[in-house]
Amino acid sequence: MIVGWLLLLFIIVPLGLFLHELGHGFFAFIRNVSSIHIGIGRGKEIFSFQMGRIHVHISLFFFIGAFASYSSEEAFTYMDKIMISLGGPLFSMAAFWLSWWGFLTIQTNFLFTLMLFNGWLAFINLIPYKVKDKKSDGYTIIEAVIARFFNKPA
Repeated sequence: MIVGWLLLLFIIVPLGLFLHELGHGFFAFIRNVSSIHIGIGRGKEIFSFQMGRIHVHISLFFFIGAFASYSSEEAFTYMDKIMISLGGPLFSMAAFWLSWWGFLTIQTNFLFTLMLFNGWLAFINLIPYKVKDKKSDGYTIIEAVIARFFNKPA
């Protein structure tokens, strides 16, 4: 049982969070955002690398949280915001389906837990909610759609 919790904490959660944030980064990349940063964890940065415009930062407590940030010389359009926000949940859903397929093929607890975590991550991030200054992907999408249809800046 303890091995399962350790796998969840140190492998499944960071992997799922990385894939989710990579989805945001991928869509930012195809929307021609000039600088994209993906961070995994909290605390002191222990490792980083760059792939073109995408910078990846891994922190000491890599199993606690993740983020994706972007900067562009041009203002983000409502479509930029929608596509980039959808990227994370789409990658999480892809990871869910791949894990599900893998689990049907090779029935392991690891793949089952990976499937559940990525499905939960996609679902929970599509729910529109805001906690202090942090917005869910769903909240950002709804905000951009409302801005578009009511002619407000995105």
